[in-house]
Amino acid sequence: MYLEEHAITTPSSDSGPQWVTLSPHYLAATPPSDHRTYLHAFAEVSGWKAHESERMLTVASPCDRVVIRHDQQAQQTGEHLTISARSGLDGKDRWRAVLSGVVPVEYLLHLTLQVHHVLDVDPDYIVYGLDGGPGPEPIFLDIDEDSWALEAGEDLFMLGSADGIVTVANRRDGSTLQLDADPDVSWHIGASGRSLGMKALWRITFTEDTPPAIVNATLDKVLDDSPAVRAMPTSLPPALHPHVRVQQLPTPSAPTASASLRPTPPSTTPGGPSR
Repeated sequence: MYLEEHAITTPSSDSGPQWVTLSPHYLAATPPSDHRTYLHAFAEVSGWKAHESERMLTVASPCDRVVIRHDQQAQQTGEHLTISARSGLDGKDRWRAVLSGVVPVEYLLHLTLQVHHVLDVDPDYIVYGLDGGPGPEPIFLDIDEDSWALEAGEDLFMLGSADGIVTVANRRDGSTLQLDADPDVSWHIGASGRSLGMKALWRITFTEDTPPAIVNATLDKVLDDSPAVRAMPTSLPPALHPHVRVQQLPTPSAPTASASLRPTPPSTTPGGPSR
């Protein structure tokens, strides 16, 4: 098992689960198999419909407008998780979010809870991104200038983490620049392991028509400097162990489990690109 082979552990305790913080949170890598485990839990708590084959797990909203697919076969080679929205069961995708690699599970959690919440508030907004939806319009970013470097050009808006690991890129409206193999991608968020002697760690992309409330929720989580909080043991690729700061939390500080599907609203402080 991945968890057993690559776990960070703390001394055992009779007082209950041990919790740690991992920072920077964008190196709190989560294997794709754990993304699948999370989606099972999300379906159970949300009441969404789950269908699983040996290769594919599909989780769909009760109205069939939003579909999440996890491809077991693509875990090692590429885009293993896709979230898409459509007008109905037989409709074409209006937008897509695609996850590749060891995306921290906190990003997936925040993204799926935001999708669930916005769908509950305004089903038309989640599909069409119409003005007046529950999300801020346009997209705004709250940026810590000590942690992120900004570069704005005619075709592209970019943010880079101070350590050079994470890049956020947005193709400006009207630009023909292609960010990804998918020409419809307008947002690319990724962590490169080159400076750590590794391959690319993870990537999240959004296509052009993704509602701003959905993009905002993910950007807000990625740009937040707060560490990831995990129960022990937690799994990390061995090559990342020297680069992740691990701090054990006192038991009273451990987060309380909740079945709530209402995420914390993303920050809307002006200061970033608008679309």
